[in-house]
Amino acid sequence: MKKILTYILLSGLFVIGHKTEAQTQVVDYLNYGIDNAQVLSGLYLQPYAGMLNSTLIGGWNMSPRVLRPGRFNVQFFYNQSFSNGNKLLYIDQLIESNQLSGVSLENTNINTAPTAVYNYPGIQERPVLVYNETATMVPNGKEIKTLGLPLVSASVGISMNTDLSIRIAPPLKNTNIGEAFMWGIGLKHSLIPYFRFMQKHPFLEASLMGNYSQITTSSDIIYNDPSGQTLEMTGKNISGKFLMGAHFTVVDIYGSVGYSNRTIDSSFKGTYTDIPGETSSISDPITNNYDFSAMEYELGAQVRIYFFNLQTSYSYSDFGMISLGAGISF
Repeated sequence: MKKILTYILLSGLFVIGHKTEAQTQVVDYLNYGIDNAQVLSGLYLQPYAGMLNSTLIGGWNMSPRVLRPGRFNVQFFYNQSFSNGNKLLYIDQLIESNQLSGVSLENTNINTAPTAVYNYPGIQERPVLVYNETATMVPNGKEIKTLGLPLVSASVGISMNTDLSIRIAPPLKNTNIGEAFMWGIGLKHSLIPYFRFMQKHPFLEASLMGNYSQITTSSDIIYNDPSGQTLEMTGKNISGKFLMGAHFTVVDIYGSVGYSNRTIDSSFKGTYTDIPGETSSISDPITNNYDFSAMEYELGAQVRIYFFNLQTSYSYSDFGMISLGAGISF
């Protein structure tokens, strides 16, 4: 079990770090002034923010069944979210709609730029923007189709009809790629006592679950004076859902539907000097706020072999996510 946990954590470190590194190029948008950087950085990071935020909705106890008082289980999960956000920025449209000010394209035929989750190959030219008579190329992205996060979840029965779950992704840190940390808490309450017809069919299970999750990431960025400059992202989720499924001797299958209030904020932290259009240094110049609140759907299954169990589920809100897990029950 120790070897499995170590492998999961190391895998998560590689995936998160490898992906996070690409987002640091977003700071180059300061070359076009703070107001334009606010618009461009927000659009550039939006698909990545959605993928990061979607890791919050999976990796709970994958069964509609509520634990009996005193029963306890621990799971090791790996949440893998998928990109379905915008891959391109249409610079010409942003200029024509006056969302950008004082910016022009050096070549109007080269007018689409990659977002953070899409990489322009070397043979494909990126737009060059002219601002304050200085021409600079927009930053590239990195091909990001999936984003992974390992975590540990524990659940305990606290009453006849309710159990409590907590989960945590241990801090993952590397000086080259940044760090990430996630935690969450949830309550699940059985609905069986309220419905007589379900009591006549012991294989049926139904419950309500509410949870809160939060994730933070931090990556070093460099713009002129690199001291203390970071790109920080904080995602939060509050969700409630109805679960219904079947509980058999060795397997549970279930589906759920609910609503998740999910937000994420991205910020340029630190002090920035020599930004075009600014006469002095600026602290924390850019903050973008994203709202990914939406209906949430999930299908899952759990297989039990004595005290050992395996789980898998697919969750969908505005971004899709697969969760895989293994655990033990007491």
